[in-house]
Amino acid sequence: MSHFAVLWTYTEDKSKIGAARQAHVDYLQDLVDRGTVAAAGGWPDGSGGLVVFDVASRDDLEPLLDKDPFTTDGVIVDTKIFEWNIALGSVGVGR
Repeated sequence: MSHFAVLWTYTEDKSKIGAARQAHVDYLQDLVDRGTVAAAGGWPDGSGGLVVFDVASRDDLEPLLDKDPFTTDGVIVDTKIFEWNIALGSVGVGR
């Protein structure tokens, strides 16, 4: 299993973010429940967020990003993906 840290920058259009937020949260919660997302959260200023995915490869990651409501509804304006080797500690509350 590989870990990928995905950093998103959101649009400044707060109404667009608000309209897609619940579907985005529901989508990520399903991935958490399936063990595909280890942790997710937004920056306190609302400008973006970080999601840590546990998937076999980047090829498995791409479709998950493409299906996220924040992607399909145009909330995300920039994505940075980093494969991440967790050396110490754990990711996520209650893990």
